[in-house]
Amino acid sequence: MNLQHLTVTWQKERAGTEALVLHSYYYGRDQLARQDEAYRNRTQLDPEGLAQGNASVTLRGVRIQDEGLYLCHITSELGGISVRRQVAVMAPYSEARLEVSVSSQVTLTCCAEGGYPEASVLWLDGAGNNVTAESNTSLQRDPRGLCDVSSRILLPRAGGGNYTCLLESPGQPRVVRHLSVSCSPGTRAGEGPSAHADGRLSGSLRPADRPACACRVWLFGPSSRGSPSPALYGEILI
Repeated sequence: MNLQHLTVTWQKERAGTEALVLHSYYYGRDQLARQDEAYRNRTQLDPEGLAQGNASVTLRGVRIQDEGLYLCHITSELGGISVRRQVAVMAPYSEARLEVSVSSQVTLTCCAEGGYPEASVLWLDGAGNNVTAESNTSLQRDPRGLCDVSSRILLPRAGGGNYTCLLESPGQPRVVRHLSVSCSPGTRAGEGPSAHADGRLSGSLRPADRPACACRVWLFGPSSRGSPSPALYGEILI
């Protein structure tokens, strides 16, 4: 193919306004005078690929804002063609963390940061019942548009049981974390908050006139890593 007769233009379409120029090629070389500032120094066409009829463009440093519909228009001595491509951006979330805090109630929190698209959190009890309606989930975006998600559910102070947190985001593997909480009357004096590297356990000192309640927490690893034996995650007396 004679590259001198080849014209390639990549654009990002925008509803109700002019498309953004991603990359242009004609007269045998890149032509970037009209390239939108958002794509400066981020795009590349492969000349060898062009000679073989491959007009794919490489976009580096992908951002959330790059998501959308793109149009590629090609003309040569053989004719012309236009092709549209939908681009979806995904960013993996950090490994989901389970946090446990104890005061007048036991609070379970499941959280993950730095992902995209927005994630949803489901809670299941030990019988497999969906108890998400009893939880409170919040989602925040950082300056780059990535999402931080946090979901918490409250248990009675003398309660317990098995709980599962499921984190789901379109196009990404489901993340599953399991937690078992067992609270029963205790006899030892409380020592206050206890912190651990894999999460957080915290509690206030037990008032002298209130019976102690010993809470043991077992944290199971992510289901994608198999089914490890339960490890004693920590103990709190309240």
